[in-house]
Amino acid sequence: MSNYQGTPPIEKKEKRSVYVNLFGHKSAATDYLILTNKHNQNMTFTCLNDKNSFYHGLSDEILPEFTESLKRKGNRIYFLTKNISERSLNVENIIQDIFRIRMPKQSTLTILIPDILLVNLSQQRLGNLLEQLKQDATARNITIAVWLYGSLATSLKPALMTYSHLLAGLATLTAVSPNKYQYHIAFWANRQGVRADETCLMNREAAGEFIVLPSSKAASTSRIKTDAAQSHIVLSKEALNDREQPTEPLKLMPSNQAALNESEYPGSTTLILGCDSPGMIRQLAIDCYRFRQKNGPQPNLIIRETRQCLRYSDEAFLLKAGVNLIVPHHLPFARLMSQAEAIQHQVLVRSLPEDIEALLSFDLRYENRGYLENQAFSQYCHQVMQRSTPSQLRFALVKLSLLPGMTADECLRLCHLRRNGDVVTACHDALYVLFSAIRQTDIHTALNNIFDFPVRDLFRNVRIIHSHHDTEQELKTIVEQAVCVSASAEHISMEAHQVSERSAARPEVVSLFAVSKPIQLQGES
Repeated sequence: MSNYQGTPPIEKKEKRSVYVNLFGHKSAATDYLILTNKHNQNMTFTCLNDKNSFYHGLSDEILPEFTESLKRKGNRIYFLTKNISERSLNVENIIQDIFRIRMPKQSTLTILIPDILLVNLSQQRLGNLLEQLKQDATARNITIAVWLYGSLATSLKPALMTYSHLLAGLATLTAVSPNKYQYHIAFWANRQGVRADETCLMNREAAGEFIVLPSSKAASTSRIKTDAAQSHIVLSKEALNDREQPTEPLKLMPSNQAALNESEYPGSTTLILGCDSPGMIRQLAIDCYRFRQKNGPQPNLIIRETRQCLRYSDEAFLLKAGVNLIVPHHLPFARLMSQAEAIQHQVLVRSLPEDIEALLSFDLRYENRGYLENQAFSQYCHQVMQRSTPSQLRFALVKLSLLPGMTADECLRLCHLRRNGDVVTACHDALYVLFSAIRQTDIHTALNNIFDFPVRDLFRNVRIIHSHHDTEQELKTIVEQAVCVSASAEHISMEAHQVSERSAARPEVVSLFAVSKPIQLQGES
């Protein structure tokens, strides 16, 4: 950790140099701009996105402060025109246009770029772009600050590291919890020297100021020594399914609580705990967090799902609490013990939340489910994107293009969303489904589970959108092409849609598809 105390890490920049900052979300970039602009009043700000798209989704608290920050004395502000289509966007050509702007010498040019514009560039094109920036910074005697923002921005870090000879600095700002950021300097060169591999935590106060939090002390080496002779496994009976009788030499405890409350364990102990209902998850995470705080990083914690009850977001929440491994319900006991043996003597290196309140901020509760009208759907998508950054949960916006002759109402009647956080809205030519927390490999399975018919038969095309920039662009279309749907279609999309309920009597509805019907032949009565 760095030696920053109290004041934010605003690194000085040199003229004729290029510096790159990576931001996990647009809000992190706006927060950092507000912070740095207080120290820089001779800046040309350019954004490779149109103004309305960039401002859309910013919170009501941040937007006025961000706008006022841009308007400081000496600043020049440029956004991309709306007339440029997504397909014609070429980052190299836009950078060349930017350098047609007259800029005073010894000023700073800040270029804010959505991650999607660079993610798909080849290594050679990326290198050519950075070389062009370096040449222009030298020729104009200015400082160029390139800010990349979006969910894919940090994935560019390895590629950028290979061009360190063209860059004077590379740093990353990512959200670790609401109003808290981790700032990591890969390298940064100026007249004071070169800094590398430094990290600090910053907290955004209610007044908008950033305070650097003191670094936590590293665990003592004596605490993380491993001793093979002391390694053993503790198993809670709540982690056993019916008729399972462990034959291996284990320490069997009557419950999860009893296993976690044991006064002392050898450093290399592995605890296997059970979970069989969603109601257990929150308290189990709190207990694991307290155990981890008390016993340090060396003991291993395994959660075994004895019944299918853990969602993707629940697993991420338990991992934040200090759990090493989560075992799904279908894995047999013998494989469970193999997994336990495999992680013996491993040491947890993930950082833990500061306190229980910070931990519970990762227990994301999704209240919306079913149909949302288009404007509300757009606002909810922005909230999900912002919440997904610190929790590192993946989301997916799915565009389902309608077949000719089908209407949004008809398709909504066949849609039944069961999980909180899964919402749908309708446009003239498509339905849009948002999965607030989902693995990318599970998207097609989830789609087929929420419709009465296979998705490939019901829709003309399926497009999966998961990057922040592409999602924001699509949300504009969703609002512009809003369509009204009937109240009955809205209600159907929110039904539990369980098989047992289907057997009950229900009013007759018009069939949307052909059904088999015997043909009466001539002469038959």
